[in-house]
Amino acid sequence: MEQDQKISVSAQDLIAVLAHSGSVKRAREFAKENNFSKKEIGQISETQPDSNISNALKDMVSTVLDASKMIRIENGTQCLLIYPAHRTGGILEYIHNGRYELIKYNSHQGLNELICDFYGLDFRFQEDPMKINIELSNSLYDQIHNIDSAELNKMIDDEKFDVKIRQFLLDFNRNNQQVCKLVFKKRKNEKNYMQEDFAMFFVPGEGYIWHIKYEEADNNQIFLMSNSVSHYFDVLQKVLDDFLQDGSSHTKKTSSKPNQEGEKFSFKRGFSFFWKSNLVLLITILFFYINKSSWSEEGGPVVLLFALLWEAMIIILSIFACLKEREESFPVKGARSAS
Repeated sequence: MEQDQKISVSAQDLIAVLAHSGSVKRAREFAKENNFSKKEIGQISETQPDSNISNALKDMVSTVLDASKMIRIENGTQCLLIYPAHRTGGILEYIHNGRYELIKYNSHQGLNELICDFYGLDFRFQEDPMKINIELSNSLYDQIHNIDSAELNKMIDDEKFDVKIRQFLLDFNRNNQQVCKLVFKKRKNEKNYMQEDFAMFFVPGEGYIWHIKYEEADNNQIFLMSNSVSHYFDVLQKVLDDFLQDGSSHTKKTSSKPNQEGEKFSFKRGFSFFWKSNLVLLITILFFYINKSSWSEEGGPVVLLFALLWEAMIIILSIFACLKEREESFPVKGARSAS
């Protein structure tokens, strides 16, 4: 992956740059992603702008603050943040030992190999020596995160567990009882903070990867799939391309004409629900009238009362349909970040 500029700075250097940003909200968001302390975050609004800051650093931080998406990748005490600036490039930020290294890159291609190297894995491994899928119960998965290493070693040696599960436990123990986590975040509009869109989880083995599939969990089970290192990170590159290519440029300013699907209250949604529900009600009443010859004398008023009650219910539900449905964040169940 082609890299252009590289700058290494301290937390105080970044605080001085953020004082120039003009947006305290964005500056605080960036500071939190960089694991700044509350004291350091408070210094952003108190620090006087420094005229000695390089323009290159200002430009990089400005690009980061304007980003509409980001990817957060953690490996122990190290952290890698990816901020796309346009369709073919962006800013990388390495955080380690109190230093912050910002790198301008020119192409999204090759990010998978960079992330692979960040985890200390060898991209050349093209064979999966395990070739297995296993299931763990939620209770066992939670348990292995919360016991000490000695207890986990006992489980690894316990023959009551399937040999495949014991192999995963061994790899999990070697990874310091941590799950590696890649978090993909998006900003819905200029006024919002970035929110988690989805995440990927894995545990490295010796020459292979355990991919953890939370999204297909069923009957309180967690699915684990072994992959070759090369295959896993090739798939990751496709995920990166899909995530970064659409709207990866700076956050677009919202149109003066609001999108009805994004409004908190929309008559369009309510009217759509209203006519569809009335269509169903009409069909139901027609079915009643097919058998009209066998009605009793009170049949007509009863059907009319039925129709009126349902019509009242439809009107009430149509009002609720005008309201925007509450969006839930991607569930991250029972997982720890690699921190």
